Amino acid sequence: METPKDFMPGAHYHFLTPLYEMITRPLLRNIWERSAREVVQRAPEHGKIVDIGCGPGTVLRLIRMQRQDLSLQGFDIDPRMVEMARRKSADLNIAFEQASADQLPVADGSVDLAMSTMVFHHLPLEVKRRAIEEVKRILKPGSEFLLCDFSRSQQRGGMFFELTKRLRFALLTTLEPEVKPQLEGQLFDLAEEQGATIGTLWPKGMFISMHSIRFPLILKNL
Repeated sequence: METPKDFMPGAHYHFLTPLYEMITRPLLRNIWERSAREVVQRAPEHGKIVDIGCGPGTVLRLIRMQRQDLSLQGFDIDPRMVEMARRKSADLNIAFEQASADQLPVADGSVDLAMSTMVFHHLPLEVKRRAIEEVKRILKPGSEFLLCDFSRSQQRGGMFFELTKRLRFALLTTLEPEVKPQLEGQLFDLAEEQGATIGTLWPKGMFISMHSIRFPLILKNL
């Protein structure tokens, strides 16, 4: 596929792409491990798992270490990330392909569990909307989408906690203004547009959460 020129690379700058895991590991290692653990615990035996915005395949490699039975497939818009993922996973039987989150080369109703980790905040609103529509299309009935990203926090605390939270919110949205809509509840709104239910499995810190999104079953007349 032709790579869009305006997509935001995982480390924000293209020249940092080869160093992505090294740069982000201090901040994201626990999130990668917890995301992989959710898939390991929730995926059905011999299930097909799709990682949207897989980067260098970090989470999929962690899953493979614990579940040899699963069919794992990762998609990323960045061809350099896909190349890295293939190289790092050469002996692990994980498939990687270049694709946009809103145009997945996956058959309708063929996926047992879809996931995305710390990718959605990079996407324009319309791409997010179409990406969720794509997930709805590719999932088997009753399956779920595990989405971990910056999102509305349900944590509450005392006065000091709330003051610290507001200060960190101001700093974070100044440094990364693209995360603000999600911190204000955008992921919930987008899921509900598709008639989906969305629940929070766990928060990480003040501003990152793992959500489980399930779409309504469509009953066809026999």
